[in-house]
Amino acid sequence: KLIIQQGIPDSKVRKINHINFFNSDITPSSSHLKELRGRYGIAEGQILVASFGYIASTKRNREIIKAISLINLHTKYKLKYLMVGEGGYVDDLLNDDIRKTGFIPLDEFERLLYCSDIVVNLRHPSMGETSGTLLRAISAGKPCIVTDDAWFSELPDNVVIKIPYGANELRSLIEALILL
Repeated sequence: KLIIQQGIPDSKVRKINHINFFNSDITPSSSHLKELRGRYGIAEGQILVASFGYIASTKRNREIIKAISLINLHTKYKLKYLMVGEGGYVDDLLNDDIRKTGFIPLDEFERLLYCSDIVVNLRHPSMGETSGTLLRAISAGKPCIVTDDAWFSELPDNVVIKIPYGANELRSLIEALILL
């Protein structure tokens, strides 16, 4: 869109669909899901919100933590937030409800995706990249919340919940989490 909007003459822009490389052969049994959730401190019936990939400021983890904390403090919902990946920029905010896995093998990464009730995949600023993790989450049938920016904006509105970046981000994230 940006190239065409810039009016670059003779631009040959093509959309290339991202492949689905989700490993559907690893669908865990309900007993394995229960064991895996227990290993990460997720109680039976507790709602697990998760983000996947490197933990960095561009993934908006601090904002997600703030939303989870406010929901847990002011509503009947008790959410657990699991950051599946490595990166230390939010380590000062970890507690019983806010956890991270560190680096884990791909098979456990995908099993944790199945354990998740809601996947949050925010990005800002974006470099326009496509999120393989988000495609895995959609393929696993997980409800997803994304930033309405860059590639994420191209996703159909009936596939993900899109929230704005900026002044209304936190309120919109809280509303989306409560809706789901």
